[in-house]
Amino acid sequence: MVDISTIPAGLLKAPVDEADFAAALPERYQVLNLTGCSADSIKYMLDRGYAVTAQYQNRHVLIVGYDQYNFWIYSRTAGEASAVASDDATAAFAESGNVFLTYGEV
Repeated sequence: MVDISTIPAGLLKAPVDEADFAAALPERYQVLNLTGCSADSIKYMLDRGYAVTAQYQNRHVLIVGYDQYNFWIYSRTAGEASAVASDDATAAFAESGNVFLTYGEV
């Protein structure tokens, strides 16, 4: 799971608009638009320590990890991540168009 303290603060709002996402990043990072990729494809970025913003059930969420059974989605209100079954999350991501944004160091 991605260490929440390493995520740029502006991304905790889970912006899905690419311009808003880019504006939330410190200068040393760049936006990586993974829209159209599968839910399995975003696991690579999570493994590298980068959170992924996604559209999920008509809202924007910040994915901070996964395990064998779940994706872990950060809740700003709770200040922590909660598990969503992988099959359910994958279906919801697909229904929303597999819209994913993440970031990497320049």
